[in-house]
Amino acid sequence: MKNKKNKRKKIIPASIAGLSVLATALAACLTPEKGPEIDEGMVDWINEADTADAGKMAEGIREVDESRREYRRASSEAESRSIAESISIEESIEESVRQSVAESLEESAAESRAIAESIYREESRKAEEAYRASSRAAEQAWLDESYAAVVASVKESIATGGIPTGVMSRGKIVTVGDEAIPTIRRLFQDTVVLGNSRAKSVLDSGILTSKTVLYKWAAHMDEITEMVQQAAGLQRKKALFIMGINDVGYYMWDSARWKADYIKMINLFRSINPNAQIYLQEIIPIHEQFRYRWYNMDRVPTYNGILREIAAETGCKVVSATDFAFYEFLADDTGAHYNKQFHFYWAQTMANQMGLWEGMN
Repeated sequence: MKNKKNKRKKIIPASIAGLSVLATALAACLTPEKGPEIDEGMVDWINEADTADAGKMAEGIREVDESRREYRRASSEAESRSIAESISIEESIEESVRQSVAESLEESAAESRAIAESIYREESRKAEEAYRASSRAAEQAWLDESYAAVVASVKESIATGGIPTGVMSRGKIVTVGDEAIPTIRRLFQDTVVLGNSRAKSVLDSGILTSKTVLYKWAAHMDEITEMVQQAAGLQRKKALFIMGINDVGYYMWDSARWKADYIKMINLFRSINPNAQIYLQEIIPIHEQFRYRWYNMDRVPTYNGILREIAAETGCKVVSATDFAFYEFLADDTGAHYNKQFHFYWAQTMANQMGLWEGMN
């Protein structure tokens, strides 16, 4: 552009010079003294100069036009790029909006699923609580009805030291006092008792000794392997398992695993002492005054039902001392352990149910 301007600057002075020369020539022709003579050479020079100037002016015009066309073309290309970029930005925005909407819908769906699951869990919990309440009410009604006669007769017998004949299936009676201990030990001389802290309560009562009773405090069914091996190694004719009160909480809702572990321990015992007759004591629930310290006591009837299934599948027998689990016979405030007087009743009841009187004089 700078060169073009310089060319135009050169063209203008040349034109002015040519016009000056022409004016001088015309003036000379019109001057009376010189007459109308015309210098042909001068005219030719002027014409050539005009032609050259005209060519230069035309070239300048063409250059200006070309510059304008280039400017318009560059402007058009820039505008096209700007439009394309604008379209691309709009498309990106639309895609972002679509993606955001999709993510929002997915989050909403996930939130809806979570709400639905929460509602389902809450309804299931309420249904389970209602079922438990109903089960507890039914169990309590059954206990009240079953215990009424037994409680009256047993409490009446405490003063005299005798066990009511109506409670004993075989009608065998011994005195409830230390004088009965030698007879009870003779009854259990070929029996091994093994279990949790309730088995220890038998030992603590002094009715039986450590030659007969093995225990593991707060034991669960999956952690008594060594005790079972030791008990089986005594090669007694009969064995009594006292297990389960700790398991209803430990195994929670997995009663199938509890059943499998119980059967596993029975099979382990038999692998060492195959000839022994095995008895399984029914789980005695924690006494109602102390159940607030425990949990899942409402599952005890279910687990006792499973205990009968275990006995049926393994050839064992279920025995029970629940009829004597009265508040007056508790040994401590756990609601789980019973005193010496309870174990007098327990021992004679077990002797009847396990056939320990057979062969006794």
